[in-house]
Amino acid sequence: MGIGVLDVKTTDHVPGTVHLEHVTESAAVDNILSPLKHGQGKDGRIILTPQPSDDPNDPLNWSFAKKRAIASIVYAGTVIHSATTAPLLLAGTVQIAQDLNISAASMVKLSSGYYLLAAGAACPFVAACSRKYGKRPIFVLSSFMAVIGSVVGATAQGYNSLLTARVIQGIASAAYETLVFSAIGDITFLHERGPRVAAGVFLLNAIANIVGIIAGTITTNLGWRYNFYMLIPFAALQAISTALFVPETSYIRRYDSEIEPKDGTSWSSLTRPEAKSASKRALDDCGEMSHDEHVVQTAVESTPRTWCQELRLYSGTYVSDPIWRILISFPVVLVNLGATFAVVSCGLTLCWLAATLILSSVLLTAPPYNLTSSQVGYASVAPAIGALLAGLFMGLCSDRCIRILTRRNRGIYEPEFQLPLTLIGVACAISGMVGLGYTYQQRTSLYVVCVCWGITAFGLSSCNTTFFNYALSAFHEYGSEILVMSALVRNFLGYGMSVFIVPWVEQDGPRTVLCSLGGIMAFPAVLVVVFYRYGKMYRLVWHRNNWLKKWYLESRPTAHV
Repeated sequence: MGIGVLDVKTTDHVPGTVHLEHVTESAAVDNILSPLKHGQGKDGRIILTPQPSDDPNDPLNWSFAKKRAIASIVYAGTVIHSATTAPLLLAGTVQIAQDLNISAASMVKLSSGYYLLAAGAACPFVAACSRKYGKRPIFVLSSFMAVIGSVVGATAQGYNSLLTARVIQGIASAAYETLVFSAIGDITFLHERGPRVAAGVFLLNAIANIVGIIAGTITTNLGWRYNFYMLIPFAALQAISTALFVPETSYIRRYDSEIEPKDGTSWSSLTRPEAKSASKRALDDCGEMSHDEHVVQTAVESTPRTWCQELRLYSGTYVSDPIWRILISFPVVLVNLGATFAVVSCGLTLCWLAATLILSSVLLTAPPYNLTSSQVGYASVAPAIGALLAGLFMGLCSDRCIRILTRRNRGIYEPEFQLPLTLIGVACAISGMVGLGYTYQQRTSLYVVCVCWGITAFGLSSCNTTFFNYALSAFHEYGSEILVMSALVRNFLGYGMSVFIVPWVEQDGPRTVLCSLGGIMAFPAVLVVVFYRYGKMYRLVWHRNNWLKKWYLESRPTAHV
């Protein structure tokens, strides 16, 4: 049982373990699964998780076209306000440093470091306010703030004004680093999230490299201020679209989103072959599943909201906790070892991607390459292709792998099924970074550099997708905290990287730096094996000894919206 995931001999329900596919095991199990809402068409045997209510305003009940429009606008915000603004000036690091009469190391801190520092500092407050008041007001305010940051950057005349622009853009990007995957989770079911998370990770990673191609050319031919000028209309269009067409996706569910027998009996125990008779008795004891509690609750609102009603920035509070309690819960979630594993792994993969961009922007402009800002941008095609291939690979293979493992596991989905593909990504990431370090050290052909850079981007992007999927599945109730803390790790570590990575390369050489970064990636690889094997056992231990619940730090939904 579990396809390598160590099963637990208990009748307790293990959070994260869900009956995802309707595989007939017995009449008793069928009696529980049949009333549940299933997918349509080819997904007809898929049990919808979470189960949607009968409320037409439940985001899970929105039309496919509406969900796709919301996802497109939110992802456009990710592209414009985060993936584009973060590396906007990196390709022209040396040229802009000469224009401002500062060193390349200082320019790296200005273009990237302070941006990441501002984004990291803003992430907890953005996430806490979204948990309390909903995501819509945060998305709208962040989008318009990003427009202001672009205007300030376009009119910047010196170091201080450019610094102000980067800080404003960093604060604005926090929403699109911490809330996007949570918002997508609000409107999609478990079996639909794999490709969508892969698309989000692709946009964060690949676009950052594609931006270098365009921004480098603009910086060389028109000047660095035109990067901001050309960003303004796209940022404004996205901000207006968010205000008009992205409704509130937060929703208070009045039942457990995980499907389980009424008394909490685990699905594993019910479908375990050697426990058929015990499973039958357990089902008899717990009786019929309560339709009101576990399938669909009576609708809170009987009529769908109008478009004008959905434009409200304030739709009530979604948790009764004060903001300070929510802020405390973010770092405290790290007492959960599984959450810590996901936070550190996600943060490292994103930060290491940024590190390769910073290094390349400096090393490729030095001998023997001597590339201009536009040529550095052209070299960024390699990691962009690597991230694109990673997105396609994860989008095509992730859900298929999970479904195969789920079917072999008698229809029971374990979050650990997200992890096997991580090993492919880790192997590519380590080999790519080691190869990139040696090629830079030996000053080999630019084409070899680009190949190694592309392999690195493929590996890190693949890892990032699987780590996010695992975190959101295994500890879905702490998804926001995990996303916030991973953004903090990424941004604060990225700021530290922008401060010391250039002096480190100057002192020890690129081979030492990149091999060290690659060696650190071996640590998540070991943990992947550990959590795949023992992750379910740990989830049960945490469920029985939940420190956040003992310390009264779990969010409590409000009685009404």
